[in-house]
Amino acid sequence: MRFFKTLLLPIFTASSLHTGVPNIGVPITTVQEGPLSMDISLGYHAAGVKLSEPASWVGLGWSLNAGGVISRTIQGVKDEGTNGYYASTTPVPWPMTGTQVAQYGTTYDGEPDIFSFNVGGYAGKFFINKDKTIHLVPKQDLKITISPAGTELFGSFRIVTPDGTKYYFGSSPGDGTTNTARELSTVDDPAMLATSSWYLRRIESQDGFYSITLNYTNENYSFKTPSSCEYKFIFCLPGGSNTLSWNCSANSIDPAHFYNRVMVQGKRLSSITAGVTTVTFVPTSVGRQDMEAYPPLTTPLPSALDKIKVEQTSSYCTEFRFTYDYFTDASHNTIPEGKRLRLKELLEISCDGTTSKEPFKFTYSTATLPWRLSHMVDHWGFSNGASSNDSKTINTPSTTVISGGTTFTYGSSDRNSNETAMLEGSLTKIDYPTGGNSQFVYEANDYPTTETSNYNDYMLQVSNCTYPHVCCGTQFSESTRSFTAAELSGASYKFSLINPVCYGGTCSPQFPIQTQLEIYQMPGNIPISTSTVLNIYGSTCEDTIGGLLINLVNLQPNISYRFKVTGTNGKGNFQIYKYAQITQTINKKVGGLRIKQITSSNGVNTANDIIKTYEYRSDINPANSTGVLFYTPVYGYALASGGLQMACFRDGAITPMSGFENYHIGYSLVTELFNGNGKTKHTFYIEPMSGYGSSFPVIPEPARLQNGFETTGNTLDAGGSVVATSSSSLYNDSYVLPNGGTNNKVKAFSVSTGCPGNDPVYIFSNPYPMRTRHVRPGTVTTTVDGVTTTNTYNYESTGTYAPPIDASYSNSDGKTHKTEYKYPWNLTGFVADTLKKRNIIGSPLETIIKVNNVQVDGSRADYALFDKTTGARLTAGSSNANPYPWQFYRYEATFDANGNVVAGAVYDLQDEIVNYYGSASPGKGYPQTWQKTTGLPKPTNGIRAEDSKSALIKVLLLNIPGIPVPAYSKKQKPSTGRKVGTTTINSAA
Repeated sequence: MRFFKTLLLPIFTASSLHTGVPNIGVPITTVQEGPLSMDISLGYHAAGVKLSEPASWVGLGWSLNAGGVISRTIQGVKDEGTNGYYASTTPVPWPMTGTQVAQYGTTYDGEPDIFSFNVGGYAGKFFINKDKTIHLVPKQDLKITISPAGTELFGSFRIVTPDGTKYYFGSSPGDGTTNTARELSTVDDPAMLATSSWYLRRIESQDGFYSITLNYTNENYSFKTPSSCEYKFIFCLPGGSNTLSWNCSANSIDPAHFYNRVMVQGKRLSSITAGVTTVTFVPTSVGRQDMEAYPPLTTPLPSALDKIKVEQTSSYCTEFRFTYDYFTDASHNTIPEGKRLRLKELLEISCDGTTSKEPFKFTYSTATLPWRLSHMVDHWGFSNGASSNDSKTINTPSTTVISGGTTFTYGSSDRNSNETAMLEGSLTKIDYPTGGNSQFVYEANDYPTTETSNYNDYMLQVSNCTYPHVCCGTQFSESTRSFTAAELSGASYKFSLINPVCYGGTCSPQFPIQTQLEIYQMPGNIPISTSTVLNIYGSTCEDTIGGLLINLVNLQPNISYRFKVTGTNGKGNFQIYKYAQITQTINKKVGGLRIKQITSSNGVNTANDIIKTYEYRSDINPANSTGVLFYTPVYGYALASGGLQMACFRDGAITPMSGFENYHIGYSLVTELFNGNGKTKHTFYIEPMSGYGSSFPVIPEPARLQNGFETTGNTLDAGGSVVATSSSSLYNDSYVLPNGGTNNKVKAFSVSTGCPGNDPVYIFSNPYPMRTRHVRPGTVTTTVDGVTTTNTYNYESTGTYAPPIDASYSNSDGKTHKTEYKYPWNLTGFVADTLKKRNIIGSPLETIIKVNNVQVDGSRADYALFDKTTGARLTAGSSNANPYPWQFYRYEATFDANGNVVAGAVYDLQDEIVNYYGSASPGKGYPQTWQKTTGLPKPTNGIRAEDSKSALIKVLLLNIPGIPVPAYSKKQKPSTGRKVGTTTINSAA
């Protein structure tokens, strides 16, 4: 068991660069037990604050990363409910009869719930079809099983990773039907409680000898969230009356702010135990001010995390203590909705208080935020500072729909994004115990879009003077101009007189204030129309006439006219113009923040600062953003069926505002600049939109799992010269539709109009598929210092397993190098069956290295079953058996004088494990006795005599398939004509 704590600087992965959101975190400790390990850390989500979201128990924007979780998004009703998706094994019908449409619109659930998971470095989603098969999105070599708990179908989950490690969620073996780590929630109605989260309960090694256990305690609470409101225009046809109605939650704080109450029967992490180590999570003794108790109770209130205590018997004890205050809204600081928990400091100190470090300190852009029920939000729920929205019951922007041939417009809210408001409450600096710090500068997301605007295209402007306050006396000005027929068609005019007094000017005498317009056809000195005169009396500032030019004077095309404006004690101005439109590309701000700059400082000398700046602009047109907005808001829809016509408006978009991948915008090119020392350009693949359609109900956007795949990366030095390049392409995996159908899910919607007649309820439905695929590289090409290497990967043909079956590359030596891999799923027999049953499938058992298709190297590990208690090898299957590596082979090649492999190369048995420590032994699960087939004496205590240090590394890591093992080298005297390298046991590709 060991602990470590190091400085964790903000980092970017390909996916976070693609979205502009960096990974910011603070490490706390790592728990280890045998081959198992689990990091405990704090993570900060830097995409901005959504006003309706409550803070976690470690502060707004922060999360405690300790263990893992499976969470659920309920589609319709919970799948395991009375009329849930699994109530019937019959596929959802399509097309539907009228009776079926009514059933699925009012009673049955046509959509499976979506489950998300994050544990042990694996993350993704899955859904469960009616036949109870689980489908991972994207495909991964994980094995997921479900266990009921009493009447609860989803009592617990177990995820087994490709090295056989088991992760138990909700409960672990031995917990029985106790709700150990399941969190239930509902909105407004306690009778509708459903499990929303299954927390990690236990990690267990594949042989069951090692484990890490997570313990929880109950914590019930509630909070308010803005209600979704709707306004309807309903037409009862034929001959019926028209009605207007609006609908919000029954709960309200004031006439404009309605809310729903989210009630949670929660679980709070209390401790983690592993061997001799215990990590305890101690809550604050005082309840939080920004949350509420579970109704109808008023206490207890939920707690914040006060400290994390790490103990290892009597030899080690340290604490990590948290300090908080609150973001507040001054106008609502007496109610929970006006506050949000804010993390200020994190201090590491010995348990007896004698030794401490400087704390982590966290600085934010502001200490204030609008309250959680505020309507001052943009389309994505981020603050936009539009205070006029807060007086509106239904927060809908101006929206137009057409129903029954009639156009209806409703709403006047400002839901546009505002960068200044969006920056409020964001983390701007972390001060580290070392004295250094990281500083963050953000900006709003944007994307390029075309915008058409109207403007006046002026063809003529004549004024008798320049500024109103110097227009005293009588002055004139004239201009000669001819017009084309196109210019005259639809042309307008404006003739105005401006009083200089209104602009600080005076004339003596002040009156008369007048102007005169005269128009002459050239050549000639007689006006072709009656002279037009404007007069101003008293304090009037301006007099203006205007309209279509033809109503003033009938000008003919291609004839010259002279226009004369004369003014006395005022400014006369005559204009001829046409209304015109201009379409241009602009970068439009949208919800959420992206990182603009990160400065990492040692706190001593700013000359040593590491500054990274990020640009999201096109190489082709540097003025344009490279953002791609995947989802646009729509607030209204029209329905028509039989005697129904309806126009509906909502204050929440009816289209999804984030996709299956949980983000709404991505960037195709991001440039990372390094302190003036060069830059790297990252290009990302943007998968085409398949479209969720315009009909209602709107179906969800299918998973687009290729989004954010980095296709190229070019690094340039300070002078702009390319110093390294990389390019990648995805393997030609295809999307698959589980069960082979495209219409096995249906979103249904029912509406009751209250119209007279026999059928006042109308049902609308749309089918959609749910799909998945692998996301893995096909080719990767890199060029460094003028040397180009291309790696090509191939995979097994059925698409069942993720690892490559071979990888080949070519470089400047002109030869083709290829490595082939064989896995447990390539083999048969009771040992292979046991490995596959335990999902120990991710590490190759045999590696074959070829040059120009001739094998030159290779290694092989044979597994066998060993008795759990005695450690002895078994020759047949047994319920008391564990699979472990048994024999290790190395390919011994003979080379001629030119370095070519000659005939006779074989696999040589290098090592053999006789037995393993039994379950009652101190080193349970690890090799006990080694045997070397070449005749050297057996080592003592499992460590090879000739190289104890390297052998120890091998012994300790052999039982962790899926993790690359460091090379173990042994000294050997080469036989004549033979080249013998190092003996390397690889357990991963």
